[in-house]
Amino acid sequence: MTDDMLPDHYRAWCWEQGTSALDLVLKSVSRPVLQPDEVLVRNHVAGLNPVDWKALGARLAPWGPGWVPGVDGAGIVVAVGRDVGAEWLGRRVAYHQDLMKPGSFAEYTSVHLRALIDLPSTLDFETAAGVPCPALTAWLALAKIPNQAGATLLIAGAGGGVGNYLSQLAVDRGFAVTAMCNQRHWARLRAMGVQDCVAGPLKTSEALPDALENRFSRL
Repeated sequence: MTDDMLPDHYRAWCWEQGTSALDLVLKSVSRPVLQPDEVLVRNHVAGLNPVDWKALGARLAPWGPGWVPGVDGAGIVVAVGRDVGAEWLGRRVAYHQDLMKPGSFAEYTSVHLRALIDLPSTLDFETAAGVPCPALTAWLALAKIPNQAGATLLIAGAGGGVGNYLSQLAVDRGFAVTAMCNQRHWARLRAMGVQDCVAGPLKTSEALPDALENRFSRL
């Protein structure tokens, strides 16, 4: 797609004021000028991530009226900056956007090349848009732990988005994973290779059972 075929303006959900997603306003915004290391993604799906609502409610980022939220998204690359190879045009991608750049709650988003995830043809956009932030969080957390094949690893909140990815990555690295979460997640987690499941979360006044305390004291 050439620049002549791209719209000069497109629709986006913009923050104007307030602390709720219901306060976002659908507006027409101008297409940005791509930086040399950026691509323009035609969004097919915008991911809904807790950080988006936290930024709205706590003003974690210095947004002004007209700002477009959304850290996660998935779509097709329709334009590239001068330092980006033409082979990226037409690729299906997901991305994790910087909070300081206009996000995925729009028809188009400009994204740094380093933030793109090249998608396999078998992965749909709906699933892909939910991957970047929780999966990256899980990967970064696991990277802080020495890789000890066979070591026992307790993952609290394993039934949630980050915990789901963390459990899979830990099993793949050879950890003996115990998941702490609601019982409704146990069958799914065991199917991923998790060895043990325990109910959680624990109250702050409760201690780990002796067996678990001894098991995890090695880490």
